[in-house]
Amino acid sequence: MTAVTVVSRRNLRKFTLWVTETACLQRIFRHPRPPMPPSDPHGPHKDSTIWELISSKQSRFADLIKKDRKVMDMLDDKKANITVFAPSNHAFAMLDKFLKHKDIPKDLIHRVLMYHVAPGTHESQDLRYHNTLLTKLSEDDLGKDEHQRLRIGLDHLGPNINFYSRFTMFDIYCNNGVIHAIDAILLPPPDILDLIEILPTQFSTTEAALERTGLLKKLPELGGHGLTIFAPSNRDWKKLGLKLNAFLFSKCGTKYLRALMKYHISTNCTLYSDALVCPDKKKAIEEDGAHVLNELDDPDGLLHGYTHVYLSTMLDERHISIDINRWERWLSFRANGLNAIAISDVIAKSGSIQVPDHVLIPPHSIDEHRHPPELFREDGEGDELGRGEYSVRQLKAILEPYVAQEQKELNELRSQRGEEL
Repeated sequence: MTAVTVVSRRNLRKFTLWVTETACLQRIFRHPRPPMPPSDPHGPHKDSTIWELISSKQSRFADLIKKDRKVMDMLDDKKANITVFAPSNHAFAMLDKFLKHKDIPKDLIHRVLMYHVAPGTHESQDLRYHNTLLTKLSEDDLGKDEHQRLRIGLDHLGPNINFYSRFTMFDIYCNNGVIHAIDAILLPPPDILDLIEILPTQFSTTEAALERTGLLKKLPELGGHGLTIFAPSNRDWKKLGLKLNAFLFSKCGTKYLRALMKYHISTNCTLYSDALVCPDKKKAIEEDGAHVLNELDDPDGLLHGYTHVYLSTMLDERHISIDINRWERWLSFRANGLNAIAISDVIAKSGSIQVPDHVLIPPHSIDEHRHPPELFREDGEGDELGRGEYSVRQLKAILEPYVAQEQKELNELRSQRGEEL
């Protein structure tokens, strides 16, 4: 009995120490919960419309709304069911620095105001289920009758919109919707190319690849029906290795680089982590989820749960296989099974940018699976390759069919025009 008692006490002591140590480690290393803005302490304002409440305060936002009668009437409509993101007076201070003594064009005022309004009543609890949110701003570059979106994000500082605007107060209820206060003006997003150009520390290599292959000039022609670009960061290009980068950006490797970049571009479809704007949406997706809260306000929204998307690209009949799992703020977003999307839903005027954690490589054909490119490399080639790196011979073997097909089509086109080959 004594021996049993001693052993039990020792085990209990070890267990107690283990529990204490584990609890301390969890307390030290656990991810802190992001701070949340307060809710309106004076609401709900059942006797006021959104416009009546905004105009009752000394608000720069109200002064801007007064310049657009259509928006003012919409916010004052008691039958409306909308969500408004209202910038604080301090948010206009930065705007004053750039537009001092200058008149803002009326059409720009209208676009900016409409970008602050979303259809449906989206409370703070509802925003947890959205990665993007449809707005009232119509955008022809996304397709006929399509509207621009806001990106709803969450980081260690709390919830944000489009990366830069943060919530300062949630859930100011009115009789025709809800207001959320924010600390920055929401400006309609620039074009995809402009976004890539103004972020050289992230996308200078991708920009150089698009320019070298002639796709940079072609991209504006592809707009008007939506566009999705998977833009690898400079860090992702480094993962390919020095030899492969040197080859791709050489004169001999340009045609292979062009095929590779075409695989990163999807035309006529705009993919977000929670929506797909595409003419053939039903054919492109497989869903296993459920509608949640106000997602029914979004005709292009994807169901919560699991969604598989076959996203067509500019490369001949090659799709990117997209797997999306999401619930509330949790998101798993992968391309071709292995490549996680490191930064999702960069909103652009003509589409979206998704940033994978690796450069995307087109899938092999059945014959290539039987005889993988690793088998026809030279002795010793690739022995020192790191994880995620390909040898030049490997990548050429994968891309050669697409390069040959494009050259064949080019020759046929020249032949039709009577040009000398």
